[in-house]
Amino acid sequence: MNSSKKIIDTLRSADKASVEKLMDEAARKEDIFARIQERTGAQNSDYTDVEAGVEKYGRRISITRMVSAAAAIAVLAGAVGGGVYLMRRPNPTDDDLNITNTTDGQLTTDESIPAELTKDFLYDRVVNYEDHYRRFSCDYEITDNSEGIIPFTVSGSVCVDKDGDKGWCSSEKVYHGNDTDVKLSENTRTVEYYCGGYDVHAQGNWADDSGSELTGKEYTMSYARHDSVYLPISPVDCGSLSERIGDKESWEITGDRTENGRRIATIEGKHHYATDNDGNEAEVDFIADIDVSSGIRISQKFITSSGDVVFELNLTNCKFEKDAEAPVSPSDFFMFVVEGDYAKSQNSEFDIIVLSDYHGDVDYEQATIDPRLLDEAMIYLPVQTPVTAEAHDVPAELTGEFLRERSLGATHYYDRFSGSWTATSLSYYSAGENGTYKGSIKIDNTTMTGEYDQSYYDADGVYWNSDRSYFLNNIFVKAHEYDEEIYNERWSDGNAKSYEVNSTDSEFDDWKNKPDRVMFFDFGGFDYIRLDNNRIQYNGIEAVRNESEWTITGERTENGRRIAGVSFSYEQLHEGQYYPVEVTADIDVETGIWLAYEVKDDSWGNGTVRTSFRMTDYKFDDEAEAPMTAKEVSSYLDDNGFKSEGTPLLIG
Repeated sequence: MNSSKKIIDTLRSADKASVEKLMDEAARKEDIFARIQERTGAQNSDYTDVEAGVEKYGRRISITRMVSAAAAIAVLAGAVGGGVYLMRRPNPTDDDLNITNTTDGQLTTDESIPAELTKDFLYDRVVNYEDHYRRFSCDYEITDNSEGIIPFTVSGSVCVDKDGDKGWCSSEKVYHGNDTDVKLSENTRTVEYYCGGYDVHAQGNWADDSGSELTGKEYTMSYARHDSVYLPISPVDCGSLSERIGDKESWEITGDRTENGRRIATIEGKHHYATDNDGNEAEVDFIADIDVSSGIRISQKFITSSGDVVFELNLTNCKFEKDAEAPVSPSDFFMFVVEGDYAKSQNSEFDIIVLSDYHGDVDYEQATIDPRLLDEAMIYLPVQTPVTAEAHDVPAELTGEFLRERSLGATHYYDRFSGSWTATSLSYYSAGENGTYKGSIKIDNTTMTGEYDQSYYDADGVYWNSDRSYFLNNIFVKAHEYDEEIYNERWSDGNAKSYEVNSTDSEFDDWKNKPDRVMFFDFGGFDYIRLDNNRIQYNGIEAVRNESEWTITGERTENGRRIAGVSFSYEQLHEGQYYPVEVTADIDVETGIWLAYEVKDDSWGNGTVRTSFRMTDYKFDDEAEAPMTAKEVSSYLDDNGFKSEGTPLLIG
């Protein structure tokens, strides 16, 4: 049964709930897109115009196409265990490919090829092959047995559509030497995808000899604004043929034939290369077949004097221009990554959701203005499955170890939480009081939303600034507000109220793990979570050492909650030296949240209380105050004059 038949059968058997879910998703995207346009004033923007002679891409992704893509990927990705998805599309028509007669789109015609080929002509075609085709697709295999490396084979497929500004290259790399250093995890499956300047690199490693499953699947997405389709792993660029034939005395044209309607030239020669740092050289014979019209070499071999083939490349199923197979759409590639369970790499500049509704009919020099190129990872996505509290039995007789472990997991033992707090802090660099912080916190773990604010007052009680943080499931918002008089005196070139939006992945990228409950770094009630999870090293030296066991200093009931007092100590690295630190804290026994603490730091030699913290009016679960919803956060920022420092907050 071929792939098309499988897809059709899958669509026919699709249940109603799946289709309705996709329809709801489509409607949500339409609503988001309309409000992005409204917010950015892009309905009449010059940047949505298109060049004369090029058809404007005006349609939205239809539900039929979304269902087809979902079913296709479910079948194909399942067949290869989430590995390389052979993203083939039906051969496009001229209308599908939007063929134009603009100067940039013109091809070098066969009439420009001389009847008798010359070295100069072939050299120019090979070196400048990018100028001589617009669309190209092929399958390929590369085998490298070069001296000094572990032999490997790379195979896959390539598809490039320069007029559509899209391309992809799949590759499966397999080491086949007998070297005991070769590990199974070094065999990889990779897909490179390019769309309008977006580069996506998705890669996984084989989990077993069969290659049916992949481990360590990650993707990295960046925006480089290349002039044309850019595929770093493309076999078209492999083997450096242009460097081999720079010396025209070292090779000859030995063949000229027609194959599948294309004129193919064969060249043969010798290549000298350095074998070590002393400049010693070796010589290999090379032979290559070149598609004369495009300059793409479709096969190449390096052969040693003993007859061993140390490098071989072969392109098969080569198709050009309107016959070439089209790359998948951005939304289809987005679904491939999601359905394949590829995780976002910490080095990724964007979330793959950027491609979920990307069209690309824009001027890329204005990419930061056109709404369709906004980083849609900043669109709030409500949690689909409520997150609820874990079992939290408490022993009748408390121990210090129990309270320590409960504090480490303090975000897991409640559904909702709220309270007010006050803290004081001293600087490491002066023994004088820096000032007082006051704020509040509201968390709802069932919806993965929370708000946290703190205001700073100096030692004289004068207000300086406020910071507000909003945890909204997949995004994290920070809003900054300064006293107008102080702000204008110091920073007159901006706005006293601003906010920035980031993904929760990026916000916690230096954490041990992204939190699976609502989390705020600055909240003192989570202080021991911070201490334990954010212990870094400086030049290989531990920041904290010699931590003592926790000692219970008391127990009481307050506001119906069981509260335990604890104390412990450790040594903190500061400016190359370790200083004793003593901690005392009052802990809510059921949840592990710190309701009060003092930290004495001997950095100044006198055991000064460096920080203190105390909560009041704390409430849990049904009694807790609810945080603002994502829409309420957006309205609050807009209504109170907060200006975006980058990507605006978009609520679906």
